[in-house]
Amino acid sequence: MESQQDDPTRQDGGRSPETVYIERSSTDSVTADSVEMNRSAARSVKAGTVSMERSAAAMLNADVASLKYSAAAVAYARNSAELSWASPNLVGAGGDVTLRNAGAQFVAAANGVSIRNGGAAAVVARTARIEGGIVGLLLAGQADVDEKARVLFKPAGAAAAGAGFAGGLIVALVFLWRLFRLGSKRRRRLAAKGD
Repeated sequence: MESQQDDPTRQDGGRSPETVYIERSSTDSVTADSVEMNRSAARSVKAGTVSMERSAAAMLNADVASLKYSAAAVAYARNSAELSWASPNLVGAGGDVTLRNAGAQFVAAANGVSIRNGGAAAVVARTARIEGGIVGLLLAGQADVDEKARVLFKPAGAAAAGAGFAGGLIVALVFLWRLFRLGSKRRRRLAAKGD
Protein backbone atom coordinates (compact mmCIF):
# COMPACT_ATOMS: atom_id res chain seq x y z
CA MET A 1 0.00 0.00 0.00
CA GLU A 2 1.33 3.35 -0.98
CA SER A 3 1.08 6.18 1.52
CA GLN A 4 -0.03 9.67 0.60
CA GLN A 5 1.88 11.55 3.26
CA ASP A 6 2.88 14.38 0.89
CA ASP A 7 -0.39 14.36 -1.01
CA PRO A 8 -2.10 17.71 -1.70
CA THR A 9 -5.40 16.27 -0.43
CA ARG A 10 -4.21 16.83 3.12
CA GLN A 11 -5.29 20.01 4.82
CA ASP A 12 -1.82 21.41 5.40
CA GLY A 13 -2.18 24.74 3.64
CA GLY A 14 -5.78 25.32 4.68
CA ARG A 15 -7.04 24.74 1.15
CA SER A 16 -9.81 22.30 0.38
CA PRO A 17 -9.84 20.68 -3.08
CA GLU A 18 -13.20 20.23 -4.76
CA THR A 19 -13.08 16.44 -5.29
CA VAL A 20 -10.50 14.03 -3.96
CA TYR A 21 -10.16 10.50 -5.36
CA ILE A 22 -8.24 8.02 -3.22
CA GLU A 23 -7.66 4.59 -4.66
CA ARG A 24 -5.60 1.72 -3.22
CA SER A 25 -3.70 3.85 -0.74
CA SER A 26 -3.81 5.24 2.78
CA THR A 27 -3.72 8.76 4.09
CA ASP A 28 -3.76 10.53 7.42
CA SER A 29 -6.58 13.02 6.89
CA VAL A 30 -8.60 14.36 3.99
CA THR A 31 -10.65 17.55 3.81
CA ALA A 32 -12.51 18.38 0.61
CA ASP A 33 -15.88 19.25 -0.86
CA SER A 34 -16.25 15.67 -2.11
CA VAL A 35 -14.24 12.53 -1.32
CA GLU A 36 -14.39 9.22 -3.18
CA MET A 37 -12.44 6.32 -1.68
CA ASN A 38 -11.93 2.90 -3.24
CA ARG A 39 -9.89 0.19 -1.48
CA SER A 40 -8.29 2.83 0.73
CA ALA A 41 -7.89 3.84 4.34
CA ALA A 42 -7.89 7.19 6.11
CA ARG A 43 -7.71 8.26 9.72
CA SER A 44 -9.99 11.27 9.22
CA VAL A 45 -12.29 12.22 6.35
CA LYS A 46 -14.19 15.52 6.35
CA ALA A 47 -16.22 16.50 3.30
CA GLY A 48 -19.57 17.58 1.99
CA THR A 49 -20.11 14.27 0.19
CA VAL A 50 -18.24 11.06 1.01
CA SER A 51 -18.46 7.87 -1.01
CA MET A 52 -16.48 4.90 0.30
CA GLU A 53 -16.24 1.49 -1.35
CA ARG A 54 -14.13 -1.30 0.15
CA SER A 55 -12.45 1.29 2.36
CA ALA A 56 -11.97 2.16 6.01
CA ALA A 57 -11.94 5.38 8.02
CA ALA A 58 -11.49 6.02 11.70
CA MET A 59 -13.50 9.28 11.72
CA LEU A 60 -15.93 10.24 8.98
CA ASN A 61 -17.62 13.66 9.03
CA ALA A 62 -19.80 14.58 6.05
CA ASP A 63 -23.03 16.19 4.92
CA VAL A 64 -23.98 13.04 2.99
CA ALA A 65 -22.18 9.71 3.48
CA SER A 66 -22.38 6.53 1.44
CA LEU A 67 -20.46 3.43 2.57
CA LYS A 68 -20.41 0.19 0.59
CA TYR A 69 -18.35 -2.81 1.77
CA SER A 70 -16.60 -0.40 4.15
CA ALA A 71 -15.84 0.09 7.81
CA ALA A 72 -15.67 3.17 10.03
CA ALA A 73 -15.16 3.69 13.73
CA VAL A 74 -17.33 6.83 13.82
CA ALA A 75 -19.48 8.03 10.92
CA TYR A 76 -21.39 11.30 11.25
CA ALA A 77 -23.54 12.75 8.48
CA ARG A 78 -25.24 16.10 8.91
CA ASN A 79 -27.96 15.08 6.42
CA SER A 80 -28.13 11.39 5.54
CA ALA A 81 -26.04 8.24 5.71
CA GLU A 82 -26.51 5.18 3.53
CA LEU A 83 -24.67 1.98 4.42
CA SER A 84 -24.63 -1.18 2.36
CA TRP A 85 -22.58 -4.19 3.51
CA ALA A 86 -20.79 -1.81 5.88
CA SER A 87 -19.89 -2.02 9.57
CA PRO A 88 -19.36 1.21 11.46
CA ASN A 89 -19.22 1.26 15.24
CA LEU A 90 -21.15 4.50 15.68
CA VAL A 91 -23.40 6.14 13.09
CA GLY A 92 -25.05 9.51 13.65
CA ALA A 93 -27.07 11.59 11.23
CA GLY A 94 -28.98 14.84 11.30
CA GLY A 95 -31.42 13.30 8.80
CA ASP A 96 -31.93 9.65 7.91
CA VAL A 97 -29.78 6.54 8.25
CA THR A 98 -30.30 3.58 5.92
CA LEU A 99 -28.64 0.21 6.60
CA ARG A 100 -28.89 -2.52 3.96
CA ASN A 101 -27.17 -5.79 4.88
CA ALA A 102 -25.10 -3.73 7.29
CA GLY A 103 -24.47 -3.69 10.99
CA ALA A 104 -23.55 -1.07 13.58
CA GLN A 105 -23.17 -0.95 17.32
CA PHE A 106 -25.01 2.35 17.81
CA VAL A 107 -27.22 4.19 15.32
CA ALA A 108 -28.72 7.61 16.07
CA ALA A 109 -30.71 9.77 13.66
CA ALA A 110 -32.65 12.99 14.11
CA ASN A 111 -35.19 11.75 11.56
CA GLY A 112 -35.50 8.08 10.70
CA VAL A 113 -33.58 4.82 10.66
CA SER A 114 -34.29 2.09 8.14
CA ILE A 115 -32.68 -1.34 8.56
CA ARG A 116 -33.11 -4.17 6.06
CA ASN A 117 -31.37 -7.48 6.73
CA GLY A 118 -28.98 -5.79 9.10
CA GLY A 119 -28.54 -5.20 12.75
CA ALA A 120 -27.62 -2.76 15.47
CA ALA A 121 -27.01 -3.03 19.19
CA ALA A 122 -28.93 0.21 19.80
CA VAL A 123 -31.08 2.48 17.62
CA VAL A 124 -32.28 5.93 18.65
CA ALA A 125 -34.44 7.85 16.16
CA ARG A 126 -37.69 9.69 15.64
CA THR A 127 -38.96 6.88 13.36
CA ALA A 128 -37.58 3.40 12.77
CA ARG A 129 -38.33 0.73 10.15
CA ILE A 130 -36.78 -2.70 10.77
CA GLU A 131 -37.18 -5.32 8.01
CA GLY A 132 -35.64 -8.73 8.54
CA GLY A 133 -32.97 -7.49 10.90
CA ILE A 134 -32.18 -7.57 14.59
CA VAL A 135 -31.91 -4.66 17.02
CA GLY A 136 -30.87 -4.93 20.66
CA LEU A 137 -32.38 -1.70 22.01
CA LEU A 138 -34.89 0.37 20.04
CA LEU A 139 -35.83 3.86 21.18
CA ALA A 140 -38.06 5.49 18.58
CA GLY A 141 -41.12 7.72 18.63
CA GLN A 142 -42.69 5.54 15.93
CA ALA A 143 -41.44 2.05 15.09
CA ASP A 144 -42.46 -0.32 12.29
CA VAL A 145 -41.02 -3.78 12.91
CA ASP A 146 -41.45 -6.49 10.27
CA GLU A 147 -42.49 -10.00 11.37
CA LYS A 148 -39.07 -11.30 10.25
CA ALA A 149 -37.27 -8.71 12.40
CA ARG A 150 -36.37 -9.01 16.07
CA VAL A 151 -36.14 -6.29 18.68
CA LEU A 152 -34.83 -7.43 22.04
CA PHE A 153 -35.70 -4.35 24.12
CA LYS A 154 -38.44 -1.92 23.15
CA PRO A 155 -39.08 1.26 25.18
CA ALA A 156 -40.90 -0.51 28.07
CA GLY A 157 -38.21 -3.18 28.38
CA ALA A 158 -35.50 -0.60 27.85
CA ALA A 159 -36.84 1.50 30.71
CA ALA A 160 -36.75 -1.49 33.05
CA ALA A 161 -33.25 -2.48 31.92
CA GLY A 162 -32.06 1.13 32.18
CA ALA A 163 -33.47 1.46 35.70
CA GLY A 164 -31.76 -1.76 36.76
CA PHE A 165 -28.48 -0.64 35.22
CA ALA A 166 -28.71 2.81 36.84
CA GLY A 167 -29.50 1.26 40.23
CA GLY A 168 -26.53 -1.10 39.94
CA LEU A 169 -24.27 1.76 38.89
CA ILE A 170 -25.31 3.89 41.86
CA VAL A 171 -24.67 1.00 44.29
CA ALA A 172 -21.23 0.41 42.74
CA LEU A 173 -20.31 4.12 42.94
CA VAL A 174 -21.40 4.36 46.58
CA PHE A 175 -19.36 1.23 47.39
CA LEU A 176 -16.25 2.61 45.66
CA TRP A 177 -16.67 6.01 47.31
CA ARG A 178 -16.89 4.42 50.76
CA LEU A 179 -13.94 2.14 50.00
CA PHE A 180 -11.69 5.03 48.96
CA ARG A 181 -12.94 7.26 51.78
CA LEU A 182 -12.11 4.61 54.40
CA GLY A 183 -8.75 4.04 52.76
CA SER A 184 -7.86 7.74 52.90
CA LYS A 185 -8.91 7.94 56.59
CA ARG A 186 -6.71 4.95 57.38
CA ARG A 187 -3.73 6.55 55.59
CA ARG A 188 -4.24 9.79 57.54
CA ARG A 189 -4.36 7.88 60.82
CA LEU A 190 -1.18 5.95 59.96
CA ALA A 191 0.54 9.18 58.91
CA ALA A 192 -0.50 10.84 62.18
CA LYS A 193 0.92 7.92 64.21
CA GLY A 194 4.20 8.13 62.34
CA ASP A 195 4.71 11.81 63.30
